[in-house]
Amino acid sequence: MTVGNLKRALDLLHKHNVPEHIINHSMRVNEIAMYLAEKFRQAGIHLNTGVIDLASLLHDIDKHKTFNDSEQHGKESERILLAEGVSEEIATIARKHHLSTILLKGEEALQTWEEKVVYYADKRVVHDKPVSLEERFNYLRQRYGNISEDALETINKCEPKVTALEKEIFSKINAEPDLKEMKKPPAGSA
Repeated sequence: MTVGNLKRALDLLHKHNVPEHIINHSMRVNEIAMYLAEKFRQAGIHLNTGVIDLASLLHDIDKHKTFNDSEQHGKESERILLAEGVSEEIATIARKHHLSTILLKGEEALQTWEEKVVYYADKRVVHDKPVSLEERFNYLRQRYGNISEDALETINKCEPKVTALEKEIFSKINAEPDLKEMKKPPAGSA
């Protein structure tokens, strides 16, 4: 993350009264998204890291406002970000990070690598802890699956598609989905 993007994102998150636990979640999503973007760069596939940086930091700007209306989650982020003058590309990524986007087709589906990377990075974090997709989906079933049969059905339909997205991403880069390399301390650190 760049210092400028972090300041801009934090200013917007604080302006919209986003709770610290959601900011912490977004910071962890950002770490994973930027790690993946760097791995794509190393593989010769250049993504717009500025877009990934801001979108991953701002994707949940609406979470505390839409908690009881999951259908609006993401859509409200897009509306807020556009009203704040953030680029349409970043606002679209924020809208498309919603779990069920993976089920959509056409223009509403995940299309760009930037969209896919932010979407996927978000699915690898529970609260502010990186987890496997299996752990994430178990959490989703436990947390939201009891709301309705439809909610549980959606979660279960999404899981194999998100797993396929994980395979697509990691087939392009030199890394493993366990993200162990990301967790290694930098060379020379104590």
